[in-house]
Amino acid sequence: MNRGHKARIRNSSGIPGTPGVTQVVPSKREKWVNHNKKEFAKTLQKLEIILLNEKYVKSIDKGYHGFILSMNSAILTGRRITLKMKNAISGIIDKYKKWDRYNTDVKYRNKLIKRSVDTSYKIGVLKQLMWDCKFAPNTEARYENFLESLRKFSDENKFLTKKQKMSLNQMHRKFKKRMKTKFGIVWEDTPAYERSEFGPNRLRDEGKAWPHKKDKWKKKV
Repeated sequence: MNRGHKARIRNSSGIPGTPGVTQVVPSKREKWVNHNKKEFAKTLQKLEIILLNEKYVKSIDKGYHGFILSMNSAILTGRRITLKMKNAISGIIDKYKKWDRYNTDVKYRNKLIKRSVDTSYKIGVLKQLMWDCKFAPNTEARYENFLESLRKFSDENKFLTKKQKMSLNQMHRKFKKRMKTKFGIVWEDTPAYERSEFGPNRLRDEGKAWPHKKDKWKKKV
């Protein structure tokens, strides 16, 4: 048995050599184990639900599954749970809640799917604009890889972050400016607006935009 896990024995009388009832004094590690079990009782229950859900475990990669196990083990073995670890555990639970709602709430799932499809369409329109700008091959490849990475992220997570949306809006402004200055074309008024790989007229009919007031993707009337 490791020294850190040994319990110290103390005479309850307090006088050496005097007979009395002995008490087992918990080690420091045992105190932390008991503290964590009490402090994180609800968290442990939630982590247990996550780890016992076979459908969810199969849907995540082995690395993330191992990370969940390590956080659960940290609590059970009496490790001191730092603020960073608490935030990570909260993230695990929040991610599971979203997954569970997506798989049980049909209305919510359809809403996310629609949002993902709309985002994918807008990225396709932006890609068409990028092609019409006639950038150098290396620049075009870099933009295309970036746009595809955001499309993939949206398809997998059903959302884009605020920073990602801002990046798309910046690219949109830059591409439109290049079309106007280099070719003398206002992009929204050209057939390129209709040539999206996702079908004509959809963007104009829907009037959808990234949620930034200054950069709405609308057809000029």
